[in-house]
Order: sequence, then C-alpha cells, then structure tokens
Amino acid sequence: KLPVTRDSQLKVLLLEDAGLLKSSFWDSQDPNFGQKQGLNYEKINSRIGLKIGVEKVKEWTKGFQGLDGGWTADHAVDETLSRLFAREAFSYHSIFDSCASEEQAQALFELQAQHVVPKVAMTLEAEHPCVHEFRKVLDQVGIILANGGNPDLLGFVLRRFAPEIGRMISERVRAGRLLYMGRSAGAMAGSADFAYTYQPMPMLEEVLLHGDTSGLALAGRCSLRPHYGNQLWNIPARALAKARGQVGVLTPNSVGLACDQGECFMVGPKPQQGPDIFRSPGQTSHLLRISKAYEFAYKDYQPPRPNLVKSCRPQAPQCEDAGLSNRSLVMLGSGSELGRDAQEAFQTLLREVHPSQRSKVLVLDDAALLTRSFWDSSDLDFSRPNALNAIKAGLVTRLELVREATEGFAAMDEGWIPSLAALPGFDALDFSRASVFDRCATEEQKKALFKLQSQGVAPEVSMTTLADARCLESLEELLGDATVLMMGWGNPDLLGYVFKVFAPRFTAKIIKRVREGSLIFLGLGAGAMLAGHSFAVTAAP
Repeated sequence: KLPVTRDSQLKVLLLEDAGLLKSSFWDSQDPNFGQKQGLNYEKINSRIGLKIGVEKVKEWTKGFQGLDGGWTADHAVDETLSRLFAREAFSYHSIFDSCASEEQAQALFELQAQHVVPKVAMTLEAEHPCVHEFRKVLDQVGIILANGGNPDLLGFVLRRFAPEIGRMISERVRAGRLLYMGRSAGAMAGSADFAYTYQPMPMLEEVLLHGDTSGLALAGRCSLRPHYGNQLWNIPARALAKARGQVGVLTPNSVGLACDQGECFMVGPKPQQGPDIFRSPGQTSHLLRISKAYEFAYKDYQPPRPNLVKSCRPQAPQCEDAGLSNRSLVMLGSGSELGRDAQEAFQTLLREVHPSQRSKVLVLDDAALLTRSFWDSSDLDFSRPNALNAIKAGLVTRLELVREATEGFAAMDEGWIPSLAALPGFDALDFSRASVFDRCATEEQKKALFKLQSQGVAPEVSMTTLADARCLESLEELLGDATVLMMGWGNPDLLGYVFKVFAPRFTAKIIKRVREGSLIFLGLGAGAMLAGHSFAVTAAP
C-alpha cells in the first residue's frame, strides 16, 4: 500500500543531485544535451530554477572539462511513470543546488574537473534553513525518486553534506511514511553500499567521502550493481560483498530490487539477477576459493588507503625557498604543445610583464647541440617538419667540424628536438634563436666538446669563456629585447655546463631578470630540468 499525502493525492519528489556532474546536464554542445528523454539545466530552470548557474559551471570546469559522460533521465516524460502519475504530480529538487553556498558549489566542480581539493567545509549544519525547507517539501509527497548519475555524489549529499536530510528520508521510509525509488545511482545510494562501480572520478570518494561508501541501507544488507549486462563486475562484486558481509545484487536493466514490509525480492519482466559464474550450471569458479585467495594474499597485511588525492590531482610541491622571488615568472614542462590550462597561465604571466606592448621571445638552443638528428642530414629525423636542425637554428659552427670530431656523428644523443612550442599570441617574427656555446666557444672548445661526447676524450683546452667576451654582449642585447626566454629539449648536462660553467655571466643576467619579474622563463624538457634545483634526475646523458 503506497503512502499518501494529506490531500490523498500521491505526489513524487524527483531528487536530481546525482546528475549534477554530467556534461550533458550543463553543456549545450554535448551530443546528449538535447536527448528527448534526458534532463538538462534548461529543463530544470524552466520548472523550478537552479541556484547554480551554467556560466559558473563552465568557468569552474574550464569549459565543462572533466565532467561525467552519458545522460540522466527526465522522469516527468518517462512513459511508464506517466501512465501512473499526472505531470503535475512531479516536483523536482536538488539538495546540493538548494543548500550549497557558491563556494561549496565551486569546490565540488573544481574537484571533479580540475582535481583541486576543497578549501571550504563541505558539510551543512543540521539547523541550516535549507534542512527545514526540505522537511516541508517531503511533507507534501508520498514517493521520492532518486535519479541516476554519479553514486558517489549522491552518497556524499545524503551521508556527508546533508546527513540530517539523509536521516530524514531513511526514517520516513522505515516508518512506512515514504516510498523510496532509486534509478541506477539512486538505487545504489539507497542500498547498503554504493562501492560497486569504478566509474566515478576517484577523488570524490577519497576527498568527500573519506573512503566511506555506505548508503542509506534501505534494503537491509543488499548492495546493488545496476546495468549488469556482462560479467565484468561478477567476481569483484561477489568478493567485495563477501568481504563486507553484504549481499551483492547484480541487476540487469529492466530488473530491480523491491522491499515491502521487511521482505526483498526481484521485480521486472525477468525478475532475476544477471548471470553469475559462481551459481551457473557446470560452474568452474568457486567464490570460497577466490575469497580464500584474497585472504591469503592480504594475510597479516593491512595496506594503507591509497592517497588518491596525491595520485590524481595536480601536484603542488613545496618549492619555496629564499631563492624563489615572489615576482619570479616561471613555467616548466615537457611537451611541445601547451594545453588550455598552460596557455591561460602563460597569458597571465605575459600580462604581468608587458600588459600592452608587443613581446619578443629568445630561444636558446644549446641543449640540442649533442643530438645526432640536429646535425646528420642522413638521420631520418633531420627532415621532420617540426624538428629542429642546425640549418633551421642558423648556427655558425661548421658541420664538418662536428662530423670530424664525432667520427661521423657516432655516439651522439638519439631522438629529435621539436623546433618550437606553440605560444599563444606570438608569430614567427617574434622569435629570435641563438646558442651561447655556438656563438662564444672557440673551434678548439667545440672540437673538445664533441670529442668528449662521441669518443670519451677529455678536453685539453679550457672549457670556460672569458667574462668580457664580446659574443656575450650581443647575446645580452637579445636578452634585453626579450620578454620570454625559452630553453628547450635535449641534453640537460650540456645545458648545465653551458650556463653554469661556460658562461656564468650570461646566466646571472637571466636569473636577475627572472627574479625581478621582467622576464618569463619557459623551460621545456632539458630546459625545465636546468631551471630546477638539480638536473641530475635523468639517466639519459
């Protein structure tokens, strides 16, 4: 017998929290945004309105990046439900949208999309006005239908963010005053445990739930694995259920679990669980043996919980020391293409240096000098369209000198050097290229370097440059005109020698400008390693 409201009209509260992290809910460019049977922010806005604005979500997720796939159902147009209830019987609600502050909403979306750990409390006080408002809403309905989407998000909302509301729902269901219906994630959150999925982004479970995936337990010890269409989840679901003392229920689509007056049973066209290798005729897999194997593997061993915050989020290492100025503008990386986040960060640094005037880039190619494909035209990588070679770099060092000193480019570094990183806001005329060693080293020093690399012959000449060398003056002029200094890929040991031993005067000029905030240092590959505290973390040179 279904519970009825005071006016004897059965009404349904559609709880939509689980769908808030779906791309198709917010992004009008998502292929599922216009899904006829699906729900999106426009439909919700037209019915009840949303506190969380789509432009804010777009900003917090940097263009809806990192949101969940798929789509969440609009139950008001569901064919089965529409035969049971009139359209006016449905009302929509999102606990998180109604109750969260803007700071909490921002923290949730930034955690999902950017892996940024919240800096605000992600809980709601028991006496928050929103809790009392929800109680009034619940007084008007006989059924609550929790929609599908992200079970970790819904579990967080009901168990951590607004536990008073979760208790309110549970108490009414257990007292027979409210019928709980759950679809997909909504079913999982209403069961004993919603851990039976690998799909949610792990940091929700780690950061928001602190590893606790226990649900409302409205079906006793039963925990659901919905959408069970193959046996991918068969073994882990059964092993997890046995380990936790739960009953794992593998429910295919169109099949569900119903509980009435303390008795639970399967319902649907074929009211039975999905195929189970542990119960199938002629079974060759035995749950007890698998459980014993798990127990043996972990006997006397309690593994620490994996810190998914550190393994998933962008690291924020403690690099600060006395040598790092508050005005230093530095970007270090490895790829030749800057992603959207890196481009935005670079443009921000650029505005710090020259907010209005045109900027120049000085590229120092010293790290490339010991790479074979940089010199040897017979190397397959020499003619790559996006590879740097001696011709493109415009060096003054003679090719024959390198060929002779290395005995035909023997034992030089393998691989190839990207010609340029694509920097937003710059064109080819904004770049200047140079190599400190190429311009300032004598022929004897150049021969010594290449012989050392190729033949292991120790130099017999001094491998430093004079502090007053005229070549440094021309390099310093180029540096003076530049807003960005770029050091790229190649051999970090060679870069370390050139800028720490061979030409320390020029290096001092670079460091001074970076620390005073008038020069952006962009280090990629070997250039990034040189800019760090040590460039020893490689076995390649």
